[in-house]
Amino acid sequence: MLDATPNTTVRRRWFQFGMGTLFLVVTAFAIWLGLELQFIRARQAWLRDHPRWGLDPAYFQSAVPRWRLWLGDTEVHWIFMPIDSSEDEIDRAHQLFPEAGSISLMRPDEM
Repeated sequence: MLDATPNTTVRRRWFQFGMGTLFLVVTAFAIWLGLELQFIRARQAWLRDHPRWGLDPAYFQSAVPRWRLWLGDTEVHWIFMPIDSSEDEIDRAHQLFPEAGSISLMRPDEM
């Protein structure tokens, strides 16, 4: 005689999640990515507006996170600015380029 009782062991699914959780994770990732891209675009715009002010030597180890390099960012190790630069311009350069080792103020004929 065959046993007709079904097997009652349940296999556990480890990666089971709801659509709400998936939506939350994708939304958080999209917000993070948008903020990173906004920061990269601000850096690129600053370098474009001040073409002679930044220097990017290629022989240093990268201080910019790898994902920002993948998104098109460049690293700047030194920033040369005119000696008559305002405190706001210097502070903005510090905010946009935290990896820069120093910001040097120079006369325009030295740049």
